[in-house]
Amino acid sequence: MLPIHVRETRAFVRPAVAQRRRILEVGCGDGALAGHLAAEGHDVVAIDARLRDTPHPPGVRLEQVPLLRFASEPFEALVAVAVLHHLSPLDASVAKLRELLVPGGVLVVDDFDLAAPDATTARWYYDAQDLLAAGGLFPPEAVHGTPEEAPLERWRHEHLHHDEPLHTGDDMLGALRDGGFELQHVTRGPYLFRYLARGHHGHTPTQERLAEYMLATERQRIAEGVFKPVGLRIVARRR
Repeated sequence: MLPIHVRETRAFVRPAVAQRRRILEVGCGDGALAGHLAAEGHDVVAIDARLRDTPHPPGVRLEQVPLLRFASEPFEALVAVAVLHHLSPLDASVAKLRELLVPGGVLVVDDFDLAAPDATTARWYYDAQDLLAAGGLFPPEAVHGTPEEAPLERWRHEHLHHDEPLHTGDDMLGALRDGGFELQHVTRGPYLFRYLARGHHGHTPTQERLAEYMLATERQRIAEGVFKPVGLRIVARRR
């Protein structure tokens, strides 16, 4: 069975690209999503600055190349999962995404908003992380900060270690609007569950059950107004 985070992303991406034959995935990771899109009949190219050393999915052309150095004829759809917040310079990256799309082509983004969590949301995330690590269900090297640190400080420190500053949701939305895209669909929802079921040795049934529980909890607390939604999903059309 697919991990729940892949199933959730696929359920969002599939209808957005259903009528598009030629698709580029930017920042494809292990290529799992690209492989499923190819299996559904799409012509898929997938790129990443550093491809993982895992079996490549059939039917996908993978290239290890940064976005700004990738050259190709335009695609009918682009998919970017957990990558747009990393891309720098952001304006140049958005211009490149537009260049790689045919007029009227669709950009599908499944990402997170760095500025979204409040103290309550971040406290739940780090309390869960600390508990899972204490039980041997979360890699200790992936734990950021200590329980004594204020949760929003832990969040800030966790996301300051990158060479380039990460972009907030408003940064990304603004860059797309200014960069020749029409925002057709913007939603916010759960995202933190994706990180709370990471294990030491790949995906296991226990991690899947944890991910399902964390997703249900995060979704319910957002519906109740207790948590801030960290996930950010965008469907944009090239003008």
